Amino acid sequence: MSRAGLRLAAVVVAVVGTIAMVVVHRKADPWHDLIAAANTLDSRRIEGRLAQSFDYRPLGEARGAATAIQTLRDTAREWYGQGRPDGSVNAGRLASSALLMTGQEKQAFSVLGGLLRRGTDEPDLQVVIQKSTDAGLLTDFSAAALQQSADAQNLLLAYEAADRAWQLTHAPAAAWNRAIAADRIGMRAFAARAWGEVVAKEPSSSWAHEAEMRRRAAVQRATAAPDVSLELFFYRQLIIRAMAGETLTDVLSGDHLASDAAESLRSLPKADRQRLNAALTAYIRGRDSFERNEYEDARRAYAIAEAELGSLHVPLVLIARDQRIRSECSQGKRGCVEAMRAFRRDVSASGRYPWLAARSAYGEGQVLYRQGHIYEATEHLQRALSEFEKFGDETSAGFMHVLLANVFAAGGESDLALRHFLNGLACRTPAILDRRRKMLEDAIMFMLRHGYLATAELLLDDLAASSTTDASNVNEAMLRGVVAFRRGDRRAASLYFARGHALLHAVRDDASRSDVEFRLAIAEAGSRMVSPNPIIGELDAAIAAYEGTEYSVWLPQLLTERGAAWERTNELARAESDYRRAIDILESREPRIDETVLALGIVAANESPFDRAIRLLLRQGRIAGALSIAQRSTALRISSLHARGAGVRDAFRQSRAGGDGVADMQSVLQSGQVAVAHHLLRDELVTWIVTKGAIRAIRRPLRMKELVQSADRLSGCAARRSCNDEAAVESLSDALLRAWIDTIPRGATLLIQPPAELEAVPFSMLKTRAGERLIMRDSLATAPSLRAFARASLVDGMRAGSV
Repeated sequence: MSRAGLRLAAVVVAVVGTIAMVVVHRKADPWHDLIAAANTLDSRRIEGRLAQSFDYRPLGEARGAATAIQTLRDTAREWYGQGRPDGSVNAGRLASSALLMTGQEKQAFSVLGGLLRRGTDEPDLQVVIQKSTDAGLLTDFSAAALQQSADAQNLLLAYEAADRAWQLTHAPAAAWNRAIAADRIGMRAFAARAWGEVVAKEPSSSWAHEAEMRRRAAVQRATAAPDVSLELFFYRQLIIRAMAGETLTDVLSGDHLASDAAESLRSLPKADRQRLNAALTAYIRGRDSFERNEYEDARRAYAIAEAELGSLHVPLVLIARDQRIRSECSQGKRGCVEAMRAFRRDVSASGRYPWLAARSAYGEGQVLYRQGHIYEATEHLQRALSEFEKFGDETSAGFMHVLLANVFAAGGESDLALRHFLNGLACRTPAILDRRRKMLEDAIMFMLRHGYLATAELLLDDLAASSTTDASNVNEAMLRGVVAFRRGDRRAASLYFARGHALLHAVRDDASRSDVEFRLAIAEAGSRMVSPNPIIGELDAAIAAYEGTEYSVWLPQLLTERGAAWERTNELARAESDYRRAIDILESREPRIDETVLALGIVAANESPFDRAIRLLLRQGRIAGALSIAQRSTALRISSLHARGAGVRDAFRQSRAGGDGVADMQSVLQSGQVAVAHHLLRDELVTWIVTKGAIRAIRRPLRMKELVQSADRLSGCAARRSCNDEAAVESLSDALLRAWIDTIPRGATLLIQPPAELEAVPFSMLKTRAGERLIMRDSLATAPSLRAFARASLVDGMRAGSV
């Protein structure tokens, strides 16, 4: 079969869903019957003719193709106009099939995505896919997404849709798309099993032979030995060979660690051989402890090896020093960054050990990331990645991809993070420490945060097959519990969390046990189930039980739940008291909790005490008080929809001490200045208009996610030279501007605080009802909070006075 024929056959399988199994026949005019069927509006006949009309020649060359495509489009429009119950979906599927066949994959993806959204009334495709029960439409959409899978997000959507279709019907077409997507994600062992399911479902079909060939290829890729790891050579084999007295030779051009070590060992007096062996034995002991996540034992052993090797002047001391510092960093010891930085300077200055210099750059980047210095971390990790790729060290490069993914995810660059995750998972890596598991765990956390539940389950299956430690077993149980909770299976979630607690006692190292116990507690708190109308007494008992333990994990959520219960019984003063106490705790709790809650994506369905308090105060007409709560929230909340449930703050941003900024703002406002503060609740936008002597509030119902999507589009558009996205401009102008702008005197100076989720909105591009750009009407300034405006005004005033 020609290349064009293979491409077309693949489209047949992927696009037509349940009818894709029809045997392909060659016709003199493959489009004649299709046109006749379309003119009769017989959807079933159209689907049959469409399946039978494929030709192994490129579709664009088939006689009558353009006419057939136009007929399908006309049919689709006519069905829509007639309002036929099955018309919109069937016509849309046929039109998208035509678009796919003529190479218009992007348009097909858009059409099918729109059909899925219309069927579930949800804006997010991940949620849409999880709710949809139309297996045929899901299969078609996964095919279109695969055609657009150069975009990493579309690749995940393709897998999510195909997996959902497979769970609904176990149809071969869904299995086919599912296998392709899993293979591209890098889950080759799973892909091999999925291809086997295709063969098992239709062993006599014309495409079973190709599925079997693909299965064998996936098995071969999954079982292929990984490339030689330079890390294993330098940190394991080099030490073992030196201990055995074998000849040491360089394995990397330009790197002289092995030859320098060999030279020093040749000149080592016999009397010092015993000390050398003791040092190397200590190093091996340290490495064994490190692999078990027993960091204190590892640190002590590495320190012994470092001291002895240093006194013997053997260059292997550099490896021992690197490992000792990493053990200290894993324990969070003070001075870790400085020690890592000094080590990198020393190694880089010699110029003889470039691989070790690259590894030290990665070590410093990793530590900087843990401390929240994400931009500095990115620079170091990218440098390490570039060096490892230059050396051909796929193992280390794969790990750098995942570390960079974590850094970009922390910085809000989700698209970049996803690409790095997929690049890292695709690398073939040997079993180094618990490395593969940690890479998978990080990727799973990212998928959970962004709602890719089927992909998270796919990675969890690979996680179970990776090397295990006692700590990683607890993590796996925790992650499966979070996935089960997100799937709505409360019983399974509870069982997984209980399993995690049972496995905790096996974790020997104090630091590791504390870390996994901490994560497990947060996962349980975020996934905690309460009845829709909990009894006040039950919440009282739970709050009393957790007053002194897990203070900052459980208590804010319990207080928020009790506040909501008080609201339902109209005990508004008690509700406000609980909300304010929860807010006080959230403002004082440690950033590590916020980062973990955000990463797990376990609170997206809840509402924070900030938002509940704002609603309550507005309901009572206390406009200034509601604005004060919103200002406190602004200083703490990260700009992410997935963080809103816990009022999560940005762990990498310094919180601002002092009052709420409202009174300060009013004190510095001058004539002709108006402050406008926005706060986005889940289903409405609240806008406060602040002048020298008054505060008023405007509430506007809207869908938060749709507004955020419009803001993302317009922000991206504004970053380009030529920007023309009038739909986004209209959506944002209507939501953020037009409800209040006519009440502001023309020519005023507007001091705008955007919603936390919309900080990058270019307000100057927004338009009034008359179509006038805001920048042409008023002077504009934006800042993240009213306090920022007040402080800037005070500083400027002080400067003016001093001049």
